[in-house]
Amino acid sequence: MLKPAFALLGVAAHHGIKQRVVLLDAGLPEGMVTDQDVTRMLAACTCRQGHAVAAVAAALADSASESPADATGAVIHHALVREKPCEDRLRALGFEVVRLVWADLKRPEHVRSLIEAALTRATPRS
Repeated sequence: MLKPAFALLGVAAHHGIKQRVVLLDAGLPEGMVTDQDVTRMLAACTCRQGHAVAAVAAALADSASESPADATGAVIHHALVREKPCEDRLRALGFEVVRLVWADLKRPEHVRSLIEAALTRATPRS
């Protein structure tokens, strides 16, 4: 019989970190899986594809989450925290950074204006 922790981590292995956190957040308070189950499963699967992402998802999982939106927020916050130092290093080297979200890609003129503004800011430094 497939263990719930293995199923939750495995199913999400092909769908990304957000889905993993959502699944774990749902499984923890329902008692389908415990923190100890997830820890044991991660320890047993260190060479499997997606292990690093699974470990991050396990760290972000929270049994107190009330909805998938909570999990999504945790993942986005984690990504931004990791991204910020890299962005700061690029700016320190004189580069401009333009942040885009998926919705921006439906508005090419808006993207163009963001890039043009970045180029304008960068011009005095060159």
